[in-house]
Amino acid sequence: MSDDFLTDPGQNADGSQLRKFAEAQKARADQLEQQFKQLQAQVSQNSLKSAFDQLNVPEKVRRFYDGEADPAKVKAWVDENKDVFNLQPPASTDNGAATSVAPEVQAQQQAVQAASGIGNEPDRSADLSAFQVKAEQMKKQSAQRNPNALNELLAGLMPEGSYVPPRVI
Repeated sequence: MSDDFLTDPGQNADGSQLRKFAEAQKARADQLEQQFKQLQAQVSQNSLKSAFDQLNVPEKVRRFYDGEADPAKVKAWVDENKDVFNLQPPASTDNGAATSVAPEVQAQQQAVQAASGIGNEPDRSADLSAFQVKAEQMKKQSAQRNPNALNELLAGLMPEGSYVPPRVI
């Protein structure tokens, strides 16, 4: 009995095609394994970064961590070493939650801000609009009747002593 039914005509019966296919598949599997390891490393690095970001850990301190990329283990390591690195606890993200600042201190801070004008800049657009309206009114009035009318208007709008009108001869 012959092997005519086991092989295709024109193919070698020694299995070299099968060996080539197996080697190609092994090379492809090795390549995919390498890509998988790279992706695992990236995911690990990203999870470490997000864990450290949530805990407000500076970049210099992150270099000392050599544990697993598990956020729970990162938090435990930070809690264990926060006094060594002088780390502050993360700021609260709750909006409207009670702050750790005493009400008396908060009132004093608001008083200082109000007195210094920080964050309380007046809206100058209304002053400009009023100035433009008054200037138009002054233009309509006869400049021959009162040549100093514009200077009086400017002196009235500016802080005292900051505007020196020109002399009209």
